[in-house]
Amino acid sequence: MSAPGDRRAVRETVRLLAMLVGAGGLAFSLTSVPLIRGQLATTPPWWTVSTTAALLGMLVLLVLAGALPRVSTVTLRHLAGAFAVLFLLVLVSYPFVLLEPVPDGQAPWMRGFVGAAAAAGATAWRAPAALANIVAGTLLWGLSRWWALGAERSLLAVQDAAVSLAFGVTLAVIVWVLLRSARAVDDVAAGSAANAVRAAQVASREAERAWVAAFAHDGVLATIRSASQGGPEAAPAVRREARQALDDLDELRQPAADDGELSAALLVERLRLRAELAGEGTSVAATVTREGAIPEPVAVKVIAATAEALRNSARHAPGAARSVLVRVGTSGLEVRVGDDGPGFDPDAVPADRLGLTRSILERMNTLPGGYARVESAPGVGTVVTLGWRG
Repeated sequence: MSAPGDRRAVRETVRLLAMLVGAGGLAFSLTSVPLIRGQLATTPPWWTVSTTAALLGMLVLLVLAGALPRVSTVTLRHLAGAFAVLFLLVLVSYPFVLLEPVPDGQAPWMRGFVGAAAAAGATAWRAPAALANIVAGTLLWGLSRWWALGAERSLLAVQDAAVSLAFGVTLAVIVWVLLRSARAVDDVAAGSAANAVRAAQVASREAERAWVAAFAHDGVLATIRSASQGGPEAAPAVRREARQALDDLDELRQPAADDGELSAALLVERLRLRAELAGEGTSVAATVTREGAIPEPVAVKVIAATAEALRNSARHAPGAARSVLVRVGTSGLEVRVGDDGPGFDPDAVPADRLGLTRSILERMNTLPGGYARVESAPGVGTVVTLGWRG
């Protein structure tokens, strides 16, 4: 499993939080401008200028970094953590540089950054560290408030600290809920991807079994059947079927690439070769109007299904005249294998007969854009149509 920072939903959520913390902190800091101007005499000018510039600069940097896609999640978290630490340092140093109490009715100008610091810590760190940051910030803010008001106003300092604690925890909870939701989305996405991979592996294994079964039926079993049923005069036909089985085996050893292509002329030439292997009396006619090539996986399946249709014709109608009509056009291709043999009833063929069901119909119908149909009846011959739209 990838690290949380590398996960998409978490990455985008951290990016959004960085921009929200920066923009929200800048908006709240605007409320501190009158306080800063009214409290210039309470701290040294160099301290006031340097601390406000550093805090505002970090907020601007968070907004810019969150808006840049190339900035990593780790960098965004580090920037958020740096802002939270910087705010703590400002609070720590405040009592040591305070020259006189702030005017009555005013709070130290750092009040406008309390919420941004709490949200930044929750974005940067895990819950224990983020809570420690909020507690430390609350205590330091209460101390700064007490120091600026004087000991006689200590109750007001405690009240301000309690409000700051509640505000900081609320913002941190919102940040944690957003991050947890993002992690849940990533977990669901990762689980869905893993399930898809497993399903693809199962489908691939099933397709491989079907392909091996079809090859065993088309080549090996057909050759064995011819050898067992024929006499010496059948030797040439057996040799042809054995040679075709070996050619098919070579194609199995070198499966077609998904992005490979076959020219229309070469496709027709391979179909002619399959027709010649089926024996004498097989005519081939081809019409090619397509300029582009045929995807190689499509060509391989069409050739294999055509070869099986020719084998079936030679086996069940040995004395019949056979024809192969090939049309390759701009919208796809179609091959019609016909004979004038005795014919048969396609509906009466058992579903477990591999030759018709798997080697022809299933092979073509599982091809995207592919189709196949068998037209036959007793006494009228057979026509097998194989096609692909694309």
